[in-house]
Amino acid sequence: MGPAFAKAFADRTPDTQIALDPFHVVKLGTEALEEVRCDLWRQLRKLPTPDYARRFVSARWALLKNPGDLTQRQNETLRQIKSTAAILLKPLEMKESLRGIFGSGLSNDEVAEFLDSWCARASRSQIPSFVRLSKTIRTHKDGIMAAIEPPSLKRVSPTEGLRV
Repeated sequence: MGPAFAKAFADRTPDTQIALDPFHVVKLGTEALEEVRCDLWRQLRKLPTPDYARRFVSARWALLKNPGDLTQRQNETLRQIKSTAAILLKPLEMKESLRGIFGSGLSNDEVAEFLDSWCARASRSQIPSFVRLSKTIRTHKDGIMAAIEPPSLKRVSPTEGLRV
């Protein structure tokens, strides 16, 4: 979300809070992983034999989908990646740990603590896409936490992302 939207929103509706759906936070993690995979693919394409690069083109969906939604072939591809492409293990684990924070039924305080821990780890990872993601999450943490507030405390707005 851009700062112009947040400012315009705050100016016109000062009593509301912008809530950022955890799905979209995990989507950003998936995009960060995809950026790492594409960078690796570009490097492998420069090698004399294109076989290695082809493996990572077909690995896209195995890396991006939820682990529970993988087909048998995608599971096999993921196993091969884990055994041959160590450079993708850390970004994959970081994406899945981010997904786990939101899908585990934790309290708000626990989610906030795990999110801070995840951001610190991502910042130290030296993986540019995940360093950027950690900055984005820190910038929008209030909106993320607003979205996971217990449903009994929310009044749902007719427009997604708005809470009145």
